[in-house]
Amino acid sequence: MKIKSSAFVKIVLVLLISVSMQESALNAVTLTGLKVEYSSTPIGIDVEKPRFSWQMAAEDNQRNVYQSAWQIIVTDKEGKITWDSRKNEGSVSIGIEYDGTPLKARTRYNWKVTVWDQSGLSNTSESWFETGLMNTGISAWSGAQWIGGRNEDLVLY
Repeated sequence: MKIKSSAFVKIVLVLLISVSMQESALNAVTLTGLKVEYSSTPIGIDVEKPRFSWQMAAEDNQRNVYQSAWQIIVTDKEGKITWDSRKNEGSVSIGIEYDGTPLKARTRYNWKVTVWDQSGLSNTSESWFETGLMNTGISAWSGAQWIGGRNEDLVLY
């Protein structure tokens, strides 16, 4: 009976160690440098199809770690999904163009990117961006007022 319980304890220990090693492998990759239109958390984006970018970093000086797939999900302020890229195979992580429903002017959008590494393990990171007027015409400025002092307040030398 002692042999059976000893074997059981060894099996449980091996399982616990392997689970903890898998857990550390899950956290071995981080996503950094999340950007929209080449800026972190930009305000005032005025392009219809902004481009997304990120960097994948391996921890503990690991080598041969690479991105095998990615997915971007963009949501509006109510949490409604405006774009789900679905899982895309590949290592592209720069300049991925938005391909969802048209973005609204002066709106904050949240986005998250999920990246899978060569082992199929995933990691997700989130950020946000805000759109600007989304109108380059002069009509976008109707009703705008000068911000500043009165002419009498100007000191000319």
